[in-house]
Amino acid sequence: MKLSQRIILTFSLVAGFASTMQLITHNSISNYVKSDLTKIMRKQEEKLGIIHEGMPDVGYYSSIFDKDVVGTYNSKRDFVNIDVLKVNVSGNNDVKYVYSDNRQNIDELLNHELGHFYVDKLSERIYGRDWPKYSNLEELDDVIRLKLISEGIAEYFENVMMNENLNAIPYWPKKEYLFIKEGNNPLLYKTGFHIVNPIINIYRTKGIEYLILNIPKREELDDLHGYQERILSELHVLYGPKPIPKLALNPK
Repeated sequence: MKLSQRIILTFSLVAGFASTMQLITHNSISNYVKSDLTKIMRKQEEKLGIIHEGMPDVGYYSSIFDKDVVGTYNSKRDFVNIDVLKVNVSGNNDVKYVYSDNRQNIDELLNHELGHFYVDKLSERIYGRDWPKYSNLEELDDVIRLKLISEGIAEYFENVMMNENLNAIPYWPKKEYLFIKEGNNPLLYKTGFHIVNPIINIYRTKGIEYLILNIPKREELDDLHGYQERILSELHVLYGPKPIPKLALNPK
């Protein structure tokens, strides 16, 4: 057999295997999502003190080439996509295959993407527009400014609901470390969470509404802690001091 034929055969076998595993995991995960998505949304409402508006559509597109992207949210379509080859279902021993070094639990993923969904619907209702919207951004600085807050809020939803990283010491990286070189930059997500954490803890939905309209200025990418302090100061003037909910700071 020629080398080119071997390569084609190997690729075909890998593709066939991936397709088979995708079917298995698709069925398991889609069934889980259908039965538990509403429950997760109700838990978010109870724990975070929010009200979801409607339900997102959910799809299950997979890519074996983009290992970093496990889930995505499309604000224009109110659509959550789950890459079924990169997630596990809680307590389901039948789902063993995950095509990624960065395996992610389906509950973590749904809580994160539902954070995007909540903020998008909030923005549609109050400001009349989808959020976030990256299509009109040409400068990488502007993408980072928006992504810090968008992903930070979604990380807040995920971390509070999963009781993770809530008391981690904030780290304020230099701007150059936040830039996305290949795929998603985990540091950007962590930094975004540290930015929004006290803002949402104190001001809840009002804090989120204010963040939508007040992402960091370009010059504030060099001083994100200063940006956070500015937002807290401005919210204090608008709404006054409010007690920090114990639930978010001291999860059981």
